[in-house]
Amino acid sequence: MDSIMESRIIQWLHEEFEDEEVIQSESDGGEGEVQPMEQEDRHQVQEAVSEDQSSSSEDDMSLSELAQNKTRDDIYVSRNGTRWSKTCPSATRARSQNIRFRPPGPKGAARNAETPLSCFELFFDESIFEILVICTNIYIDKIQNQYQRERDAKRTDLFEMKALMGLLLGIGVSHSGRRNLNDFWDNSKGTGLQLVYCTMSINRFRFLIRVLPFDDVNDRDERRRFDKLAPIRTITQKMVKNCRDNFTPSDYLTLDEQLVGFRGRCGFIVYIPNKPDKLGIKIYMVVDTKFPYVYNFEVYAGAQSEGPFQQSNKVNDVVLRILEPLFDLGCNVTMDNYLTMKPFMVVACDGYVIDIVGPYAETQSNADIMKSLFQDEHGTFCRLFRQNDMFILDGGFRDATPFLEDLNYSVFKPESLDEGQHQLTFSQANKSRKVTVQMGSRNSHWRI
Repeated sequence: MDSIMESRIIQWLHEEFEDEEVIQSESDGGEGEVQPMEQEDRHQVQEAVSEDQSSSSEDDMSLSELAQNKTRDDIYVSRNGTRWSKTCPSATRARSQNIRFRPPGPKGAARNAETPLSCFELFFDESIFEILVICTNIYIDKIQNQYQRERDAKRTDLFEMKALMGLLLGIGVSHSGRRNLNDFWDNSKGTGLQLVYCTMSINRFRFLIRVLPFDDVNDRDERRRFDKLAPIRTITQKMVKNCRDNFTPSDYLTLDEQLVGFRGRCGFIVYIPNKPDKLGIKIYMVVDTKFPYVYNFEVYAGAQSEGPFQQSNKVNDVVLRILEPLFDLGCNVTMDNYLTMKPFMVVACDGYVIDIVGPYAETQSNADIMKSLFQDEHGTFCRLFRQNDMFILDGGFRDATPFLEDLNYSVFKPESLDEGQHQLTFSQANKSRKVTVQMGSRNSHWRI
């Protein structure tokens, strides 16, 4: 039995030896064909060696140095050291608590408005027309003795006031602001408008335009001592209220200023050379970007006298004052560099959230920005905060830490690596974790 196994093993060895000779002879006959393959193998070996060397060099580097090298080409660095990323963050699926069930669009009585007239009456309601009629009749009674005929200074009513407003809108739609007023009533040459000369005479139209005030002229001078907007204060407040009550804004809005051209007698006319009209009334507006709708606005009145209507005209205070109705809606507001401070977000315990985005000019340091916001304890910005509220800032506001601590604010910030330090210590890691956990728990219901 053992002899049979030995013979088989010897036979297998002879067969393997013959196969090796055949392979060797074939390789000797095709040397010219195998040389390119050998060169490719050498290149692959060299590439593998270079990769191993680079990987070994990366292994020798610390994690902070490796991350710095990888992100160096993906950021911009400003003059003050602020780092801006070139790439947008990866989009992730929104959490269920971050999905808002607040459909934008008309609300309340505006849902039932179907005609242009019904839409117009949402903003110019009966109360506004009643104020115009009452104030106009007060002024007519005051100047009525200056006319020889009583019919030339006749009192007006609600129906005639609405007709006057319709004529003004009709003339405005025809883009005839610089046209001679007599042409609208001149039917002999065909230049008149039937809507105009069939509504009232030109003399009555001129009289109503002359005596049309927006407030009571008897106590106007007394109110003007404390308020430059006294002649239009009541009408403006009603218009702002109607704009807010009839529409639900979307998540994205824009804040900007508009100069309405006006060259008459007015105490708050401003001159802006880069505007088309250059001279007029400046109005700050918050406009919905998804729908062409003005949600809130404020007329710039300049410096007011001491009294109930005195308020700050600093850009920061104006922005927060106009955006105050939006704080409980969680909207995103975009503005230009004139109105933008450093981009920031306010998160309060009672749900106030505002996210401001826009370019800004580095004309002030971060500490100066904080001082302008917090120096007035009764200002618009400080009124938003309550005990245990949070104010989230980016890392560029580190120089404002001493000022905030002087005002008894508790400042928490993640720890950073010192020069030559490659890893946070145990205490530094706990401090950073405390800050991140607090921010995560407060912001879990809001998109940031």
